[in-house]
Amino acid sequence: MKGRATVTALTIGMLVAGLPAVAGADSDLESRVARLERILSSQTISNLVLQVQRLQSDIDKLRGRLDVQQHEIEMLQQARGQPASGSGATAPPAQQDEGSQPASSAGDTDTAAGAGTSSGEKALYRKAFDLLKERRFDEAVSVFKDLLAQYPKGQFADNAHYWLGETYYVKQQYPAALGEFQQVIRRYPLSPKVPGAMLKIGYIYYEQGDWARARSALQEVVTKFPDTNEGGFAQSRLDRMTREGH
Repeated sequence: MKGRATVTALTIGMLVAGLPAVAGADSDLESRVARLERILSSQTISNLVLQVQRLQSDIDKLRGRLDVQQHEIEMLQQARGQPASGSGATAPPAQQDEGSQPASSAGDTDTAAGAGTSSGEKALYRKAFDLLKERRFDEAVSVFKDLLAQYPKGQFADNAHYWLGETYYVKQQYPAALGEFQQVIRRYPLSPKVPGAMLKIGYIYYEQGDWARARSALQEVVTKFPDTNEGGFAQSRLDRMTREGH
């Protein structure tokens, strides 16, 4: 009995001595698991952020295509004698630069006799726009520039500047795009393209990380054109900036 008691005591002593080691192993395992969870969580968040950024980029491209399709609809409506739908917004009055004149939208270019639009100007504009639809951007830019060089005060001048801006924007040539959109606003304050130009200026500042200017430009669109698609898009981008902490 005494021998068995001695063996039992020794066994218990060994188990007790081993408890700290087991506890340490458990603690180390928990630490490793927690570290893995943090890594997985971080990777998941990063992947989600990338997915959101890609989706936003796709949305911006789709908006550009919708702009093109809207323009085509306006041209078809005018060809059939229907009034162009336009953006539903009226640009604010502004002082024009000397030598400039407010150009109408494409939907107004075929109005009877009074438009003064030459067949050459129309042909150039249609050629440029067809190239744009085919995503032949460099060629479209060249033809739009030819149109502006030949008809600087023509009926398509505001549209030509606007679509040059859109083309540069798609190509991520932001300084060039900014210049074209600013031309639309400065030289053609009554153009239906003004709200879209102002919106894209806000987008450009956003892409450049100039948060203060982006917020100011987008807020101006919301204030001046609250009941338009452009106003809605501007508010959506402002909300996104708030979520991102900008």
